[in-house]
Amino acid sequence: MAASLFLLSTQDPLMDHQTLQLFGRQLARWAEEFIAEGRFPFRRIETSLPLLTALGEISLPLVLWVNRDSFMAGGLFLFPTRTTEEELESGLAFADALGLRHFVTWARREIIIWEAAGGEAHACRRIPLPAVSRPDPDQFR
Repeated sequence: MAASLFLLSTQDPLMDHQTLQLFGRQLARWAEEFIAEGRFPFRRIETSLPLLTALGEISLPLVLWVNRDSFMAGGLFLFPTRTTEEELESGLAFADALGLRHFVTWARREIIIWEAAGGEAHACRRIPLPAVSRPDPDQFR
């Protein structure tokens, strides 16, 4: 099973801080529904989790746990406020702190899957997003 870290970028002017918080809560609700149906390897969702990283203590908006009691994370969603390139350092720190090998940045026009290796991030795959005039959260479900 591949564990991943997800970063959602606010490069889109339509995604202000409040909208990102609402979107994060909606993602948590959807994930809880999938977990309840047994369609995910994850067993628990946690929001606003403080995590100690090499960059200091930072609160994570949404963590998907495979086994919370053993601190085995399976996925992590971040909602950064800087560009994807500027967030790579944070992505690497979070991935390292949780023992994840990959993380994902979610920007306005593409999703990029990164591999964390040797303290650097290497793009593994780029997935272009369809152009929309106004993002609809249901598109992301």
